[in-house]
This record gives sequence, structure tokens and C-alpha cells, in this order.
Amino acid sequence: IIDDEKRLIQKVFSIVDKDNSGSVDMQELKDMFKLFGVDSNYLTSAITRIMTNVDKDFDGQISPEEFYQLLSQKFSAEDDDSEKKNVFTRMDKNKDNLLDVDELYEVSQMLGESIGKSEVKDMIKMFHSMYPDILKNQHAEWEKKKGAKEPTADTIDFELFRQIMNEEL
Repeated sequence: IIDDEKRLIQKVFSIVDKDNSGSVDMQELKDMFKLFGVDSNYLTSAITRIMTNVDKDFDGQISPEEFYQLLSQKFSAEDDDSEKKNVFTRMDKNKDNLLDVDELYEVSQMLGESIGKSEVKDMIKMFHSMYPDILKNQHAEWEKKKGAKEPTADTIDFELFRQIMNEEL
């Protein structure tokens, strides 16, 4: 696992652990999900499932190690695309089927990252350069869709997002 990823997860843990107890309880986990806009109707059952799967020592708390295991899980090519689409849709605040600099910047800020919009823009450009074949195929697909907003150099559509999420780090 990459050191930057570990550092980011530690930062998220410290944000979620509001009482600085060194572990995350169910209320803190609930607050974290509310921050990400998860509907409160689903929170209780979702948190119960998470606690069952993550709280390996059954103490009702998520330790830093358990939290790390939870957040270091990545999408893989075998994962259902509907999960990736759900994440993409939650990030797509203006509902244009594209993630733009402002939307990705907002996500980075929610995760406690201190990067500027220019760095987000550079990241998008890097992804575009990593996957030129996807972008060529997408252009042809977007031309077929009447009235759809075409991705630009400053946006990521779902196909590119899916490819990035499948990438091994």
C-alpha cells in the first residue's frame, strides 16, 4: 500500500474520530456517512453491516487498523459497475454525467486533502493522458447522443472514472 494512501486514511480517521478516543464508534461512523450525503433511512442497517464486517474484535469500536482495512479496500475489475456508478453519481453534484474540477475539488476537501483546484485540473489531465484510447472511443459515443454534454479536458465521465477505479495502485 502506498504511503500517501496510508497518510490519507490516517487523516480521515482523525477527522471521523471526533472525540479523539483512538477508535470510531457507531455515532461517529453515522456522522461520517451523513457528511457524504448518505440517506439517513439507510444508515442504521448500513452501519450495522459495516460494524459486523469491520469490527473484528467485536468491541463496538473501529480501531485505526480496522478503519484502515475498511478504507483501503479498492474497486477491482471484478466489482459490480453499479457500485462504481453509485459513487460517481454521488460525486456528480450538477447531474451532467461528468465530474468537473469543482466536484472533484469538493470531494478532496471532504476527505481532508489540502490540494488546490489547479492540482485537481492537473490530475484530470494526467488521467486523460493515461487513457487516450478510452477518450477516443468516448468521443464517438458522445456524438451519437443528441443533447448530451461531451466530456472536456477538465472533466471525467463514468467510463474514464470506471477505468481509473479499476487501476491497480
